[in-house]
Amino acid sequence: LPYFITNFFNYSLLIWFSSRIIHVKMGGALPLILLLGLLYTLIIISAGFYISVRAANSLQVTRYLMLLSVPFFIISGYSWPTSHIPDFVNGIARMLPFTWMAEGFKLVTLKELGISYIVKNLLVLFVMALLTLYLALTFNKRRKPPQEDGLVINSGNSFPQK
Repeated sequence: LPYFITNFFNYSLLIWFSSRIIHVKMGGALPLILLLGLLYTLIIISAGFYISVRAANSLQVTRYLMLLSVPFFIISGYSWPTSHIPDFVNGIARMLPFTWMAEGFKLVTLKELGISYIVKNLLVLFVMALLTLYLALTFNKRRKPPQEDGLVINSGNSFPQK
């Protein structure tokens, strides 16, 4: 819950800062912009929680998520038109939440379209939110015992031997 609140506050602050301070043209209905942000934040927080529970340590989580974030951003269609991306890659992009969020966000803020135009985006994000929330809430609480030998990454007090 604290991560969700913090990230949604961050999203809202970024929207406010972009429109008021930097003067980025952002039209459309504010409730739709906030609804897209709520769903996307819920998906990201739930997926991140699930991944962090499954990973061996936080370094592993950070490595993999940072490695995947740039390609996911590129294939989402936000920075590159989907018409110029191969169909196979577009199929992968349709499984990612940012693709649906970016498309809905563009339709609301740039084209100033209403809810009837982003119903599909909202439904897909809602289903993704339910799925990731389910995964995050049904994790196995048992942890693997720490290894006796080797380098400990998180909160370990051992050091590698020469």
